[in-house]
Amino acid sequence: MYRMIIIEDEESMRTGLQKMIPWGECGFTVEAAFEDGEQALAWLAENRCDVLMTDIVMPCMDGLELIGKARVMQPKLETVIISGHSDFTYAQEAVKLKASYYFLKPVDTDEMIAFFKQLYSDMNRKTEEKHFYGALLSKYCLEAKENNEAAQSHEAYEAGYINSRIETYLSRYKLFAFMLWFNNTELLDRAFGVLIDEISEFDEGHISSLLAGLFELINESINARLQNAPQSSECLLNPCGFELMQDKDSIINLAWEMLKEKARILRKREREAEEQAHMDRMSSKIIKYIACNIDKPFNNGELAHRLKKHPGYVSRIFKQSMGENLNEFIIRKRIEAAVTIIMQNKIQIQEICPKVGFTNHSYFTKQFKKITGYTPKDFYKDIVCRL
Repeated sequence: MYRMIIIEDEESMRTGLQKMIPWGECGFTVEAAFEDGEQALAWLAENRCDVLMTDIVMPCMDGLELIGKARVMQPKLETVIISGHSDFTYAQEAVKLKASYYFLKPVDTDEMIAFFKQLYSDMNRKTEEKHFYGALLSKYCLEAKENNEAAQSHEAYEAGYINSRIETYLSRYKLFAFMLWFNNTELLDRAFGVLIDEISEFDEGHISSLLAGLFELINESINARLQNAPQSSECLLNPCGFELMQDKDSIINLAWEMLKEKARILRKREREAEEQAHMDRMSSKIIKYIACNIDKPFNNGELAHRLKKHPGYVSRIFKQSMGENLNEFIIRKRIEAAVTIIMQNKIQIQEICPKVGFTNHSYFTKQFKKITGYTPKDFYKDIVCRL
């Protein structure tokens, strides 16, 4: 179970949030609930917390300020916002603070349950990844120490022995390819430090060969992950610069800077993929709503309200995901529905408007002609009647 706290100044809402959600089934326990941010910060100073859910507009301290201060105390804290305000400024601030979700009051219970179940799965995945790579690193660090101690018993390295050691290191440090995906600088730093300690006795040439081989292995992993996409070239490591370096420190520093930079680029790509997936999910909800309500005369604002999102946010997400203006998409779908009705039913043209969400016959005719090139009447006469 993950630990969470709720901050809400309205007592009825605060109590309702604790009771209306089956927190245990979602994987969370509500450790405490507070009416203001100062109480919450005092509690966080003494207790570990995984998730903080807060209202925005509260006395003493607003929810956005609370999140900022809470994150300083517990940087890995997940945050969720509930608010009765759909002001886009609040949504923008929530994005800046990396809030996991922004619920508009009145809260949809099913939506909140679905979100927290997904959050539970996401947090479990992150925890498993952390444990997996931590254990993997510990294993390789132990092997590195044992191998290094064995190597120290030799008075001198034979060329063949060094080359075999390089192969051993390359096999072992495939680990780097996994670390890059999660932009985990701490793990990268520790693993790279172990590797450098192990090869400190090598000369510049052997160090360059080992790092070049390591980079090739990492590139293979990156290409496999990105399926050799043309744009994947920016993510690949280029070891060509090693041969120009005259000393070990320069080679090592260059390799380390390259690893960090590629980790940053890969994580950026991952975030972009996550954002695209989120936009695609949101767009699917929008398209489904439009299809199910094509006979209703809703506008962008009403659609956004149904989705409990800000209209500007919904329009922007749809445009980025689908490449089409949301309002134009709605009109196009209404006209497509009108065409289907005309093709399938011999009814009066004026009867079509309310069936596809238009309240103004003249506007319907104008949009129909704009999209099909015909007025509804001409479309029926020139197209349908000739079929």
